[in-house]
Amino acid sequence: MSGFSTKKLLSIALFVDFVVIAAVIFRAILLDKGPYRYFDEGSLINWLSGIQLLIIAGINWKIYRLRVGRKGVSESGNNYQILWQFLAFGFVFCAVDELIQIHERLDKFIHWIFQIQETALTDSIDDLIIVIYGIIGLLVIYYFRQEFYQYREAFSYFKIALILACCSIALDFLTQGQETSNLLNETQEMQREWLRSIEEIFKVFAEVFLIATFYKCLRIAKRLKKVVGVKS
Repeated sequence: MSGFSTKKLLSIALFVDFVVIAAVIFRAILLDKGPYRYFDEGSLINWLSGIQLLIIAGINWKIYRLRVGRKGVSESGNNYQILWQFLAFGFVFCAVDELIQIHERLDKFIHWIFQIQETALTDSIDDLIIVIYGIIGLLVIYYFRQEFYQYREAFSYFKIALILACCSIALDFLTQGQETSNLLNETQEMQREWLRSIEEIFKVFAEVFLIATFYKCLRIAKRLKKVVGVKS
């Protein structure tokens, strides 16, 4: 895979995702059924998302292995390589969460333990948990910004991934809860299902751009290692 350019890898990943998503949507239209069944927990798209997150974790682990033993330290005195180790384990957790819906189970547990009545507002707790995941990740990247800045060539992919992720979260908030569902023309559940499916599509494509982001970082890390090798 190291022989692929980042743009080529991105093109292949986007094509694969587009074909899979188009296939399940076509099936939903053909059977005149709501499409969300093909995006929900245990579905084909759900597994695709989990696999993509594991790929991102694997790329970050490879970067970590390349950066092990580097002499430089961050402003805080910690090794730069910790950033990549954290991201690797973080995305493994995200993959597990995606496949078994840890954040949604935690949402239900919070409702149960505090005896909270489910409303459109409280049903957004699982979305808030996802936002917290993202904030933690961004804070870690900021903490090790001196290291991450060396990979600024990958920032364009990273920005697109963030925009797509924000669109996914915004749609998730919009479609949460029965009260919100009634706002959608008082509504056809089908309309809500399509919105929830679009939310998942944004998420899956955000993951593709994260793959491109960290693959670009991997290529840069290999280049940096060669430079260090020449100097030594």
